[in-house]
Amino acid sequence: MMLFILALAVLFLLILKFKLEPFIALLITSFGPALAVQIPIAEASSIIAEVGILIGLGIVFRQFLAKSGAVEKIAEGILSITGVKNPEKDCH
Repeated sequence: MMLFILALAVLFLLILKFKLEPFIALLITSFGPALAVQIPIAEASSIIAEVGILIGLGIVFRQFLAKSGAVEKIAEGILSITGVKNPEKDCH
């Protein structure tokens, strides 16, 4: 459990403090716990490659949503259900 918390802390540090791309930071931090629990490098690499494909597809899907304006529609839909927490700080 402590290894997991440490890996998350390193991941957040790489992303927030050092402004590393999240995908690259995830690749870097995933090898530490894999080595600590003695997963062979070849097996860890194949797992990361499979997850990387999903992350890559998610990035492409996000770009499609952003270009089509669907992100704003989704956000407006969620806000219409949940309401705006601070209406004086509304982005519109």
